[in-house]
Amino acid sequence: MAVEVFVALGSNLGDPTKNMQTAIEQLRQLFEGKMRCSSCWRSAPQDMAPQAADFLNAVVAGFTNLTAYGLLKQLQQIEVAMGREQTHGYHDSRIIDLDIITFGDLVSTNKQLIIPHPRAHLRQFVLLPLIELASEMIFPGKNETLQRLLQSAPAMDINIVT
Repeated sequence: MAVEVFVALGSNLGDPTKNMQTAIEQLRQLFEGKMRCSSCWRSAPQDMAPQAADFLNAVVAGFTNLTAYGLLKQLQQIEVAMGREQTHGYHDSRIIDLDIITFGDLVSTNKQLIIPHPRAHLRQFVLLPLIELASEMIFPGKNETLQRLLQSAPAMDINIVT
């Protein structure tokens, strides 16, 4: 049975617009039926070197028959195929970053795959595009609306691009 998933995308190296488009096309292959995509948002890098370029961010939604681990593996393969380094650090700039935000109502604290994403509820660059696609969502594990989470998320420099 297909499960609705939300995947966040981010890019700040090379041509972020092209990187996002390429990743979105690759993601379409992982979903059953229609995939929905938020607008792109430009945000200042968080907890990174001062010279790091701004990020483009978006969220896609769709239904998949993959398991959560199967989806994670596919996302990692897309990242590597697009040129992301295997030894990529947490605070490094990136060609593409793909994160599972939610996987149905699954809550997993497994070290290999934490769902929902452990910091998504604190990031406007995830919450704003997510609200575009699922404004009424109650965030799994938080039992709060996205709007409520957005109100308590730390302020940041972010604006809609498309």
